[in-house]
Amino acid sequence: MDRIKLTGFADEIASDFEEQCMRLSELGMNLITLRSINGKNILDFTYDEFQKDILPILKRYQIIVASVGSPIGKVDVDHLFAQDEQIHKLDELIKIMNLLEVKHLRLFSLFVKDHEPKTFLSVISFLKRVMTKLEPHGIIAMHENEKDIYGDKSTFCLQIYQELAHPLFKLAFDPANFVQVGENPVSCFHRLKDAVVDMHMKDAVYETKINVLIGTGDGKLRELIHLCQTMNYQGLYTLEPHLYEFNYLRELETNITMHSKYRTGFDAFLATKEAFFQLFLNNL
Repeated sequence: MDRIKLTGFADEIASDFEEQCMRLSELGMNLITLRSINGKNILDFTYDEFQKDILPILKRYQIIVASVGSPIGKVDVDHLFAQDEQIHKLDELIKIMNLLEVKHLRLFSLFVKDHEPKTFLSVISFLKRVMTKLEPHGIIAMHENEKDIYGDKSTFCLQIYQELAHPLFKLAFDPANFVQVGENPVSCFHRLKDAVVDMHMKDAVYETKINVLIGTGDGKLRELIHLCQTMNYQGLYTLEPHLYEFNYLRELETNITMHSKYRTGFDAFLATKEAFFQLFLNNL
């Protein structure tokens, strides 16, 4: 079990960063995926702010940053100013990642209204600009399948991956997001597995599109974990419950419908961690 690289979006536990780290320590976890810190997106931090205010907390709790869950690429394909702004902010984020010695950056492939060739060219152009920034630092880009972006379905994820054909461009696999766009996560995994370096532990139901505890929805988490074990998967497992309306959720999701039985974000996170290990052990 020591070989499992288990991390998580701890901003689902609390907005306050010290509480995020403290709670992860209580859970016996020493890896974190950075997304929002004290209510502020990681992409909006300067290097100096992060070094002064955030790094000491990570050191105090001996928490290691496994990856950065940036919003890069979560802007409209036609919004060129917003794309330029993200590319500009990427310079400061890269400095922070170099400080932390973290090499995995989650990103997206722009919000789109269609999958026409012209749209695809715009997406690839943006992602090439990102890769030009990341390449000198050896940072691995992890494209996440997200609703309403170009790479929402597995076919389009593969199309992007094959077109870029860059050794530092990989995939973050979110089974719940595939469910929410009507795809079978196991079929998607078979199509994409050679490029996957991050497995999001998140589940959902086809009929309602609501997120549920991993292993209880249509995300086929048990089968996916078994497939990872069979292929000796060496990448990250990232807890992302989406079972409690945490502070940052409404910036990530629109039209939220949630029937949560969890009192706090910590309760939801703990339940997800326990469910993950149960699924993992049941497959051994």
